[in-house]
Amino acid sequence: MPIGVCKLCLQTRALQDSHYLPKGAYRINRAPALKNPHPVVLSNDELLQSSAQLSDYLLCSDCEQRFSKNGEAWVLGNIPRNYGEKFPILDALNAEAPLQVDGDTKLYAGARTKLLDMEKIVYFAVSVFWRGAVHQWTSLRSEAPDVRLCAYEEPIRQFLLGGSALPDDVTLWVSVCPNGSLLNAMLMPWEAHLPECSRYLFYVSGLFFVLHFAYKLPQSYRTTCAYHSPDKIIWVSMESENVIRQVLRDHAVSSDDSKVQKMLQEIAKIRSKP
Repeated sequence: MPIGVCKLCLQTRALQDSHYLPKGAYRINRAPALKNPHPVVLSNDELLQSSAQLSDYLLCSDCEQRFSKNGEAWVLGNIPRNYGEKFPILDALNAEAPLQVDGDTKLYAGARTKLLDMEKIVYFAVSVFWRGAVHQWTSLRSEAPDVRLCAYEEPIRQFLLGGSALPDDVTLWVSVCPNGSLLNAMLMPWEAHLPECSRYLFYVSGLFFVLHFAYKLPQSYRTTCAYHSPDKIIWVSMESENVIRQVLRDHAVSSDDSKVQKMLQEIAKIRSKP
């Protein structure tokens, strides 16, 4: 293992082969029922069905364990392994009464939902966005989109170390797809800028995360934030699910890889069976 400066603790140590999206997520997102079981990965506007994992020597062993203990292991243990399989996060929410219902969107008090650990959900999501910002992730077939956290990169690093709170001008929305995992897919963080703030999104196995940040971010973003709101709001939203479906459709149509098109047709055929 090479010796270098760990991006998180900034100590000179032996560096591990760190993954952008967790290694365990690649295992979870394999689909044994398909001819090609490899997960779908969206990176830099390209939709790929590949076993290639974005990794590089980034973190020391202690910080790898920190990421696992503080969020990664819990989240990966509570998302579906395949389409239609048990989704503990969604099941926990369905057992509770929502705080608010607006059409196909339900807002829940994550802080009062039994079996949920909102601290670990938030930590996991923020750690992925931060990983995207502190390194350029590439493999033989793909390159991850740029993530720029600007002045918030260092405060977020301190948050991940446990030394400070998440800044008031940084919010995280967490949405759960009501039908469970849409696809054996991982969509790496990508930018979808808004006039009033920067916005990045990513998706993995039925969980959709949206990070907003800006100087003097409007209070409305904190009202439904999984971290800053008193109730630690978490959504169950058909609208979010539709966003992911549309992203996948758009990139499948524009992709030159006919294998992805065939895979989507194969999935549709399997799911149409009673």
